[in-house]
Amino acid sequence: MNFYRKEFIFSDFDSGFINWKSCSYVSKWRFDQDKNIQIKRGDVLITQDGTIGKVAFLNEIPTQGTLNSGVFVIRPKNPDKIDTVFLSLIFKSFWFDAFLEQITSGSTIVHLYQKDFVKFNFPLPSKEEQTAIANVLSSMDKEIETLNTKLEKYRNLKTAMMQQLLTGKIRLRYGE
Repeated sequence: MNFYRKEFIFSDFDSGFINWKSCSYVSKWRFDQDKNIQIKRGDVLITQDGTIGKVAFLNEIPTQGTLNSGVFVIRPKNPDKIDTVFLSLIFKSFWFDAFLEQITSGSTIVHLYQKDFVKFNFPLPSKEEQTAIANVLSSMDKEIETLNTKLEKYRNLKTAMMQQLLTGKIRLRYGE
């Protein structure tokens, strides 16, 4: 039996992308049930239940997959006018956060409905400017990721060094 990436849940969303290692699988039969919820490169995914508004951009798809009922897929009707990376950044921005705050204020059970998206307005510059903005912000994200990796490496090194020093396995000579 062939298995495909399963429907994503909010825990699979990791820093604006999908953590492919944590996804579970469905059968080919389930995958083939609905072509409309099969994921495509360039899709923007948004959680709609529980932890609403988590966003993931599918810049790569290592294997075929499908969505569950707790995740929206956003695809521009006219891709010639909207850069999908820019679109994913809009959904990660204060514009979307403010929109979510507005539609969920006073609610005890938060849920994002498809009809809500009709009310979401945001500035839309030319396609060229969208691409330029997306490129700059993507470069910054890569730099932040590199710095976070270095930071984690130095934290681990510090922890290991503290263990060696505090247990006396390594002695420092000072005052020489």
